[in-house]
Amino acid sequence: MPPTSKRKKKILGKKKKKVVSKKKALRKKLAPASAPKKAPKPAPVPKPQRVTTFEDSLKYGVEGELLVVKWLVKNGHVVFPLAQFSTTHAPYADSPIGHLTFTDFVVSRGKGLWLGECKRSKWHEAGGKKHAGFSYKALERYKKLKQLTGTQLMVYFLQEASPGGLYCAELSELGAPRRTIHNGTPWALWPINKLKKLAPIGRGGWRI
Repeated sequence: MPPTSKRKKKILGKKKKKVVSKKKALRKKLAPASAPKKAPKPAPVPKPQRVTTFEDSLKYGVEGELLVVKWLVKNGHVVFPLAQFSTTHAPYADSPIGHLTFTDFVVSRGKGLWLGECKRSKWHEAGGKKHAGFSYKALERYKKLKQLTGTQLMVYFLQEASPGGLYCAELSELGAPRRTIHNGTPWALWPINKLKKLAPIGRGGWRI
C-alpha cells in the first residue's frame, strides 16, 4: 500500500476514535442521575401505651418501675422493692398518723438511703415548655413521707414521648409546681429543665 494511503488510514482512525469518545461523553452527560440510595428506616420508638382500666394502670406502672429498678441496680444501687400491689391498693406504711401510702421502692447506695417513686407518663405542654408531673394528692403524700422519715424522696419520670428517657429529681429540689387540671384531677407540673436525664430511650427501645 502506498505511504499516502497509510497516512490517510491512520488519520481516519484517529478521527473515528475522537468521534466515539465524544459520543460516550455526550451519553454520559445526558444520562439521568442515579437515584440516591434510600436510608434504612429507623426502628420505631415505642409509643406510649393506652391505659383504660385499673388493671391496665397497674400493669403499666409495674413495667415502668421494673425499668427504673433495672437502671438503679445496673448503676450500683441496692433497691428494696415495695411495689407489691394488691387489686385494691398500693403498699402502705404504718405511721403515727395511720396508714400512709408508701413509695414504689427504697434505694440505697453506700451510706445513703432514699425513697424512690416512679412516674410513667407523657409530657405536658404548658407555657411553650414540656413539663412532667403528677397529682396534687400524690404531692401532698410525698411531702408527708419526707417529713415523717426525714429521708430524701427521688421521683423517677419515665417519659416515652420525645425527648424520651429516664429523668429524676429530688422532691424538694423541684420547687413550686405549676397548677393544671388533668382528666379532671388537679396536677402539679415542673418544666423539663428541673429534671436530670439518667438514660435515653433509643430507636430500638429503652437503653437501660
